[in-house]
Amino acid sequence: MDNLLSAARVPPVVASHDTTVLQAVTMMAEHQVGAIVITDAGNKVLGIFTERDNMMRVTLKQLDPARTLLKEVMTSPVNSASPEITPSQALD
Repeated sequence: MDNLLSAARVPPVVASHDTTVLQAVTMMAEHQVGAIVITDAGNKVLGIFTERDNMMRVTLKQLDPARTLLKEVMTSPVNSASPEITPSQALD
């Protein structure tokens, strides 16, 4: 892989912060991705919701995924990286 974009899903799967966890997990399964980007109406990135967020912040706390909103359990803020860097550099 030459750069970060070669490892990324373009365009990313996105949802609003008032999407339920159940809706988000359904979208993630349909698109076969492990994370979903949370944006506002202007497409500004507010956070990210990952399989790990689901495990640690929803499942282990026994929250109801049909009633829990992403804004309650997403990771925020998120750091961004230039698409020209390599996946290895991004992990560093």
